[in-house]
Amino acid sequence: MAASVSMLGSTAAAELARTAGSSLEKAWLDFVDANGHRRPDRGQHTIASANTRADFFYDDYNLAVFIDGPHHDGEDSGKTIHSRPRAETRLPG
Repeated sequence: MAASVSMLGSTAAAELARTAGSSLEKAWLDFVDANGHRRPDRGQHTIASANTRADFFYDDYNLAVFIDGPHHDGEDSGKTIHSRPRAETRLPG
């Protein structure tokens, strides 16, 4: 975890961990840290043009990460239900 924290700073890393909305999202952040990958820039980032909220977002790549576990299988997951799969959603830019 030290490599990611030093890249982001301890305050930013703590904020990102705080925004993780589920244990699966926290586990994904732990995986990123354990494997020496760069942590995302933001958590729970709203993308108005796609009418959605990404669990994590990398600003440099305009890349949204969605960590969808079993709690998203129900009819009302709390997030926008898309008319097309997320993999087909194109972000502007």
